[in-house]
Amino acid sequence: MKNFLKKACIFCLGLILVISIAQPAISVEGSKTEKIQELLELTMPEGRSEEMVTLVINSMKPSFPGVPEEFWSRAISKFSSSDLNDLLTPIYDQYFSDEELDAMIEFNRSAIGQSINSKMPLVTQESYIAGQRWGERIATEVLEELATEGFTQ
Repeated sequence: MKNFLKKACIFCLGLILVISIAQPAISVEGSKTEKIQELLELTMPEGRSEEMVTLVINSMKPSFPGVPEEFWSRAISKFSSSDLNDLLTPIYDQYFSDEELDAMIEFNRSAIGQSINSKMPLVTQESYIAGQRWGERIATEVLEELATEGFTQ
């Protein structure tokens, strides 16, 4: 029962990410959009979002050992960086002013900004794994407490 719930939780988290990437974005107009696109290109160069999709898919594979590699390859190929950029653009537009975007672009063009950006894929990957382990620990402890208190069969 515990193993099934863990698999279901991991699958649901992956599905939520996949569904959220597929949702249509609200349109943002003008030069602010161009600034946002430039910032996204600086912080998430081509291939970075594909790495994120691959990371999510790879984390799902152990929960579904009977699924052929061909399926996973097809799943990965369905998503592109433009999907993610379309989702992020209205969010950046909502929370950042033109002045803030200019400052972030300037920082990300700098040597230190580029250095930080080059390390972010590893930081993101390790953070994702740590968060996944933490989530599994939380789920395990809650399931054990539910069983101890007689809420599960």
